[in-house]
Amino acid sequence: MDSLDGDGEMVIFIGRCKCCLNEGDLKNMWTPYTYEGETEIYGMMLTECFALSWQQPDDNMKYMDMICISCISRLRDALAFKREVLVSEEVLRENQDEMKVEEDLEEEEEKSEYNDVEYLEVPDSLNKDELNEEYLSDEQLLSSDNSLLIECKRKRSKRLTKEDRNKTYKQYTEEELQMAVDAVQNNEMSHTEAAELFNVPTKTISAKIRNIANEEEEQSQSPEENRKRKFPKKLPKQDRNKTYKQYTEKTLRIAIDAVQNEGMSCNKAAEKFKVPRKTLALRLQNAIAKKEEPDDDDASKIIDQEKHYKLVEEIKSILTYTNAIPYKSRLSRYYCAYCSTYGPAFDDADDLRTHTKTKHVDNRTKGVDQIMRPHWLNEVLRIDIHSLHCTVCCTILPTWNDMFRHLEDVHEVVLDEAYNRVIPYILARELKCALCGEAFPNYHMLDGHMNTHYSSYICSECGDTFLSASRLKKHVEVHSTGRFPCEVCGKVYNLKKYMKKHFVIVHGQKDQYKCSYCPERFSRTFQRHQHVLENHKEMVKIKTCEICGKTFDWMPYYSAHMRRKHGNKKNYKCKQCDKRFPMKYQLRDHQEKHLEERNFVCDVCSERFKTKAGLVRHCQLHHNFPTAKNQTVK
Repeated sequence: MDSLDGDGEMVIFIGRCKCCLNEGDLKNMWTPYTYEGETEIYGMMLTECFALSWQQPDDNMKYMDMICISCISRLRDALAFKREVLVSEEVLRENQDEMKVEEDLEEEEEKSEYNDVEYLEVPDSLNKDELNEEYLSDEQLLSSDNSLLIECKRKRSKRLTKEDRNKTYKQYTEEELQMAVDAVQNNEMSHTEAAELFNVPTKTISAKIRNIANEEEEQSQSPEENRKRKFPKKLPKQDRNKTYKQYTEKTLRIAIDAVQNEGMSCNKAAEKFKVPRKTLALRLQNAIAKKEEPDDDDASKIIDQEKHYKLVEEIKSILTYTNAIPYKSRLSRYYCAYCSTYGPAFDDADDLRTHTKTKHVDNRTKGVDQIMRPHWLNEVLRIDIHSLHCTVCCTILPTWNDMFRHLEDVHEVVLDEAYNRVIPYILARELKCALCGEAFPNYHMLDGHMNTHYSSYICSECGDTFLSASRLKKHVEVHSTGRFPCEVCGKVYNLKKYMKKHFVIVHGQKDQYKCSYCPERFSRTFQRHQHVLENHKEMVKIKTCEICGKTFDWMPYYSAHMRRKHGNKKNYKCKQCDKRFPMKYQLRDHQEKHLEERNFVCDVCSERFKTKAGLVRHCQLHHNFPTAKNQTVK
């Protein structure tokens, strides 16, 4: 390649691209090549695209003009884009010329209608300067003795009355209009020619053609696309919360005080403190009504509101001074408290903690008000206290109660409502109660166990305690026994909740388990797990047993392994030998050994066994069977 250096001398680079000076896979710029059935000469393409002054060198110098594969690809795109722009410009120019011709024709028609020549007589008393048609009245023109020829060109026609206007306008039939439209659509004549032939206004023909085109377009669209919304599209609930209710209870109370004591108007207070105007007006109205006619119900509501407000402020203090993570749960899966159950679901608590610390670091305390709304549905808050420590002084807090004592003694933060309404959990691989240390095989059993530590609500029928009113309300359904038939199949259940569960699973939405990584839904959790293994292998997390090193690709497998192989609790006891087992099926298999009957018979040698496992081992050892297919139960 050749180029100019600082002294104006020619410098030659051989074996490099002339466009980018890179080495690599090069082609000659002046040799014809075939690409997708078309012949390309890259030197001519560069000259056409960028108007360069490059010329084809002699045959013995062609080896110096080279171009790389990367620049060839970019050159094709640039040249194609340039050609497309030029074609578009030509089309636009033709359309503009056609529109200009039509406008000129319409102007000529208007001039031919109103450019009439009139011969008028002008009296001698008028001067030549006054010989203007705009200053002549009808009487002067008619009574004139001396005639003077002038050409009177009216720029505008005289506006007729409405009755006279209707005599000259719309004096065409629907058939004539349709014939004119058909002639234009079939390209038999232009708008102006059709308007003149059929005595129909040009604008009317154009409007009719546009309406026909719009109707055809609407018919080709689906009903959902064709339907016009009167109101803006309603956002999903998770997106709605991003713009609505983004205020704190403290800010709302400051706005109420500004209206009541400082004389500020409701609209100004709502705008200044960024509080919904209707919410502010409703709270003001309720406050005035309670002052005028106080009663016991209002007093209890005020007490509940104050307790909830105090709870929210104490939760903010906990999140400020510690690394605790608020969360929600549904169907034994973890959800971010800030995203709610509409956000992503997590099977692993580590993923939940990582998500909360990275995505919601800015609104860790600001989002508490939104999490706890409405207060009658959010009486308690679950908090993960895994590896709990103070974020201010970096003190490790081994237990939940140590946190309360540390905040009060060291940081002078006194917590009251949080004692009974903030529920601690330690979300780890081995689930244990954060208060008593009892281990549980799954989260569902741990969640039910927490009712024993928080006895705020007691069932009047059986005396069971619950930590929230919603849990108590759900529990009361257990005592309302009766006959509850299914509306679809007629199957009868003693409890209403069992009938509802049957209806949902059998007749309702069977696919209630949604994949965390795609829109697919499944009727069982195991089906969802198989789907993830097949379609989302990169998202599968391998869990390793810290005791024996065995690996698992599903959390239920890992939990069952820990209970079966390394669990300390053996709740299932054999009645005959007092041996205990951690799993029920292990007890069932063990009890078969105490049976005197040998019901499992080998079809090859007719030897009998007490258990199916014994028959399987016999067939594998003595008959080389991979499985016990030759077995008979007698």
